[in-house]
Amino acid sequence: MKIEVKTNMVDVSRFMGQLAKKIPSAQREAINRTAEWAETDVRREMRQVFDRPVPFTLRALRVYYAKTGPNPSATLWFRQRRREADKLWAVPQIFGGGREIKPMERRLQAIGILPRGWFIVPGAAAPMDAYGNVSPGEISRILNVLGAYTEAGYNKANDKTRARLKKGNAKKGVYGFEYWVNPVGPQAQRHLKPGVYRRVYTAFGTSLKPILIFVNKANYRARLNFQGIVKATVDRRFSGEFDKALRSLAATGSASGFRRGPQ
Repeated sequence: MKIEVKTNMVDVSRFMGQLAKKIPSAQREAINRTAEWAETDVRREMRQVFDRPVPFTLRALRVYYAKTGPNPSATLWFRQRRREADKLWAVPQIFGGGREIKPMERRLQAIGILPRGWFIVPGAAAPMDAYGNVSPGEISRILNVLGAYTEAGYNKANDKTRARLKKGNAKKGVYGFEYWVNPVGPQAQRHLKPGVYRRVYTAFGTSLKPILIFVNKANYRARLNFQGIVKATVDRRFSGEFDKALRSLAATGSASGFRRGPQ
């Protein structure tokens, strides 16, 4: 009996050789897809560990995608205008420790109200926004009234503005007030914490409401397990994404052909 076996091994070998050349693209696709999964997982955790994070904070998380070339790598980090700007909030939340100075604090330092090395925290009477931060309108008014806006183009507060705030609006039931600073140092009223207060004028007299309190340290404990979440996502997702990219290569010739396929 004569047995003949016909195969297309030449074609298969040629196809496998072509496929092998595209393996780096599958690797890059898998890395980028895994980074996107990590972005989703970290953002979910941010909603859990942060108290009402503002949309800007959630949107700041960004995937810096792997590019074509040897040893592709993707990075997950926070969008920032300049390299050191992330220290304003991300670094102490992830690693713990002190935070960098905020723009409001920098302005109060510039006019000599806040000493260097000191920080600001909300006072008990500070008007807060929906995300648990001091209202931007209140911050802007304080900086304006205290003369912290020195650039040209700002509508700077003057004596007329201060008189209007102090008078209030009786018809609307709005008490008049003025901002008063209890400074850091020997001039301070010792029974009060240093900071910015509202001196409120009512029919029954005046009262001081703490709006911004000055503190000489602002340390945070690490709350966002950023590195742990990313590592867990890589361990859980990468092999599956790489397998999907390879199958996509074989079926479509593109590592991203199954990108929007079943998860």
